[in-house]
Amino acid sequence: WGDFGLAQHSFSEMAFSYGVQLLDTEAQKFRFGLSVKKLFGARTAYVQGNIPHYEIRGVAGLSGSSELVVNDFNYQVGYSQINKGLKIANLFDKEQYGSGWGVDLGFTFELGSTWTNKKESYDESPVYLLRLGASITDLATIKYQTSNSYLATGYQSQGVIGQSQLERISDFGAEGFISLFPTQSDTTFTRSMKLPAALNLEADLQLIKGFFVNISRSQRVNANSDRVLDIYQPNRTTLTPRFENEDSDVAFPISFIEGNKKVAIGAMAHFGPIFLGFSNLNVLFKKKDANAMVYVGLSVWKMKRKSDN
Repeated sequence: WGDFGLAQHSFSEMAFSYGVQLLDTEAQKFRFGLSVKKLFGARTAYVQGNIPHYEIRGVAGLSGSSELVVNDFNYQVGYSQINKGLKIANLFDKEQYGSGWGVDLGFTFELGSTWTNKKESYDESPVYLLRLGASITDLATIKYQTSNSYLATGYQSQGVIGQSQLERISDFGAEGFISLFPTQSDTTFTRSMKLPAALNLEADLQLIKGFFVNISRSQRVNANSDRVLDIYQPNRTTLTPRFENEDSDVAFPISFIEGNKKVAIGAMAHFGPIFLGFSNLNVLFKKKDANAMVYVGLSVWKMKRKSDN
């Protein structure tokens, strides 16, 4: 294995957003937006180490079972807060949880108004020929200076990890790891964690009224970060054909994700107030080696419209 790191994060955020249209003509529109985010109620735990040699061997007396044997195992383990029940009143307490600030900002520029439909007074379909957008998201850092934290190091000349040990680490995270492997040099956990800052570029082209082709690119800003606590997101390029009007839309995003050999083809749609989406359609046809995010939504914001006249 060599060097490795595993981290677990949880946090809440509250955002204050402002948007303004700086240019508004029939053929051109320029919009700018900014969100300032307060991050709070954060907890993290991690294990970082080095395993130069390992082997997988069968378990004596248990046919079909195996266990992992690690040799010369050096490790560091820590957490900002023990696992405990959540109390809303404590989320802003810096003695118990980490906190920080973040920002998102971006702009869009629309060109053209060829597809205006003057026959339908309530037609809210996009009218631009081309929309360009750029944004920087998740420029944010969470700092931990909690009192009930733990940070220690350890070494095992040989360790055995079987099914029960894996389940304990899975259930209790860093605390489960500490209960299985000896540690020393207990010190205070004072670390920080960066969110996955990304530069996002987008071009949205309307070929005929209501039919669009969108291409977007999301590129990590901190591409060379090797800190175990920093959240990692792979670079992604997505091509999306889309049909859209004021009452419904259907889209099929085709995503090329760094490190993933298979192309992910998703689907999303909304019909009136109902929204449905799949990040990867392979999950509908394959039972193995297929994972997807699925969402269902219901919008009740616009229940009634009023005429401008």
